[in-house]
Amino acid sequence: MSIFDDAFDQLIGNEGGYSNHPQDPGGETMWGITQRVALAWGYTGPMQDLPRETAKHIAKTLYWDPLHCD
Repeated sequence: MSIFDDAFDQLIGNEGGYSNHPQDPGGETMWGITQRVALAWGYTGPMQDLPRETAKHIAKTLYWDPLHCD
């Protein structure tokens, strides 16, 4: 397991699952990925159905890799 895998699992412990709280400016969120980000990535399905592996790939590509976290 990589450092990213561990970090993502910890993130999911805090951000996992679907959320659409009216006071959250991020709007619909699944696995820590907002709908805006998912749509920009090309995801077109309901946010509740965003696959965990898709969210993980988005998080690594957009957030982890640019910061050279490994």
